[in-house]
Amino acid sequence: MSLGYRNVKRYVGGWHGWLAHTGKGSQQSAPAGLAKGDFFPSCRLVVLNQKSDRAYLGLPPGAKAFALGEVKADYLFVELYNELCYGCLKEVSSYNHLFQEIEDDRFLKGRLKMLGLGVDSSYRAVVKFRRQHQVLFPLFADRRREVFSCLGRPELPIAYLLKHQKSGRWKIQLILAGHIGDTQAVLSRLKAAIASPAP
Repeated sequence: MSLGYRNVKRYVGGWHGWLAHTGKGSQQSAPAGLAKGDFFPSCRLVVLNQKSDRAYLGLPPGAKAFALGEVKADYLFVELYNELCYGCLKEVSSYNHLFQEIEDDRFLKGRLKMLGLGVDSSYRAVVKFRRQHQVLFPLFADRRREVFSCLGRPELPIAYLLKHQKSGRWKIQLILAGHIGDTQAVLSRLKAAIASPAP
């Protein structure tokens, strides 16, 4: 619509549904761009839900912004979404459920932190999205698509499991493209990836 198109309709199945319908791709197809073993793009994020986000991520009191390397965790699970992406909207409850399962798991709690990046979203839009959909984990804005572009503009929704390196950077350990489905199965995959040697 921003390009001037007037007769715009939303496809209920979303991008992944369209790929399945046309036979041009699979929900489990490998995403373009960075892959397992690559470094996740370095970025600086503005803290939006300040008190709770700082406490959860282990950030210094009063921090208004932070680099990913400042997060106090061994592993980080980063979900990329867009508020107009139908598939992303369908995933909110699944990701909330996964977050709760991580927090309830003795092996993962404290070691693995979770956050979401709103691709092409303003700060205000991210705050509204989190409140409207009752998202349990911190959300941040990738306003200028900088992280999204560095990742190779993958299809959304997509999530990355990252492992913290001594250099302060994060290395991609696992990529979950498309709909995550059964959260217990995802939890098992996360545990297996964390237990295995880094790529």
